Amino acid sequence: MGPQPAAAAAGGRSAPAGLLGENLSTTGWTEHEVCVGDIFRLGSARIQVSEPRSPCWKIDHRCDARGVSQLISAEGLTGWYYRVLDEGEVEAGCRFELDSRPAPGITLTRLWAARIAHRPDPAELALLAEAPGLSPAWRKRLAERRDWLLHNG
Repeated sequence: MGPQPAAAAAGGRSAPAGLLGENLSTTGWTEHEVCVGDIFRLGSARIQVSEPRSPCWKIDHRCDARGVSQLISAEGLTGWYYRVLDEGEVEAGCRFELDSRPAPGITLTRLWAARIAHRPDPAELALLAEAPGLSPAWRKRLAERRDWLLHNG
């Protein structure tokens, strides 16, 4: 879910929505603006950003080009996942707007940079791990990496 990075990854060519498996594509929102925990109204539903997507080999296969997945990772054009907070009616072209931002400043770009950094700052990892709305799997991964860095630093 989240923005569609395929156009940038495919040399600027236009790519159809859903090319990379996303089932929700929007315009006007990027990893630089969206924060972990952001709550959006989508039609009559409420959804929350829970984590960035992690690009894999399937993207290269889907785009029929080598290195697309690596480019997406390096550029931080990962997209993101949502969790549903309140079910509702959703259809193409329905209202999509930011409802609340419980973790201002904890952008997906910042989270992804810590994820791919060789030796991220343990204090940064601890701060990111406590971001409201972050998925339990990412929270655990960040805490374990922080602990490892503190003991093997």
